[in-house]
Amino acid sequence: MKIQNIYKLLCLGLVLSLGACETDVTKEVNIDTTPKLAVVSFISPQDTVLLVNLQKTQPAVGKAMSREEARVPNATVQLSDGSQTFTLKYEPTPDVYRLSASKLPVLPGKTYYLTVAAPDGYTVSGSCTVPRTEGVRITDITVTNKALDFPGGPTSMEVFSFKWQDAAGQPNYYRTLGGSRESQDPINPNGPPRIEPFYFSSWNDKNKNIYSDEKTDGGLFSSGEGGSQMPASQVPPKPYWLHATLAVTDQHYYRYHRSVYQQADTDGNPFAEPTLIYTNLQGGLGVFAAYNEVKGSKRVE
Repeated sequence: MKIQNIYKLLCLGLVLSLGACETDVTKEVNIDTTPKLAVVSFISPQDTVLLVNLQKTQPAVGKAMSREEARVPNATVQLSDGSQTFTLKYEPTPDVYRLSASKLPVLPGKTYYLTVAAPDGYTVSGSCTVPRTEGVRITDITVTNKALDFPGGPTSMEVFSFKWQDAAGQPNYYRTLGGSRESQDPINPNGPPRIEPFYFSSWNDKNKNIYSDEKTDGGLFSSGEGGSQMPASQVPPKPYWLHATLAVTDQHYYRYHRSVYQQADTDGNPFAEPTLIYTNLQGGLGVFAAYNEVKGSKRVE
């Protein structure tokens, strides 16, 4: 499970006209400069390892902490399903707390609880419920060529997309995770299949790969375009298999990622309205959320 290091969880821009004033700004505007704990953890039934990333937030004003100073290696981090509780082990590299999913299986429809206790009185807690996937299915998977206009580069690339059916009568949230093409290696036809991944990127997806059925309950959704790193001239011969992976997420996962994308869109724009990063944690910042994968396949003759 790859967790992106997205921890711009506390942002404050100060534009000051400095004259002969030497007043302490933090006292005038009552800014709390005390660091908080920032916690990010996503759990899924498809996980083999459960991870919790933990660090201190940077102060709103004053000297920034180094990466080493922001680390919290001596916390007690626990995950529970309400009946059994496990303490996660800290690993300095890559600075995460982890637990084997075999000890605490993540099951659809079940609620899980995260608690964090660290020195200096830090305590953080949160909960999330793993989404069910009944009624959600991938209906169509396609791959086509897209013309490119890069001088000296390839003239076209492979573009991957898919559609899925929403489960009606309930709130649903989604994220398109990606896809792949599976084919026999023409150089070694008796060897393992060759897997070519397709990656969804925000530059070609206005929804930033996250979706809500708030206005399209029970409808048919279409993903953005996923690009392949393989030039179209090297596409393997047919037949081959196309695979798609969709995440059915809880509301916390959706709202957290939407706020991160919204903040990124306004970064550097002095006229944009500030966006706060969504959090569902008590006593700290960050998110504890869940998702459940739905997969689809198509054989291309």
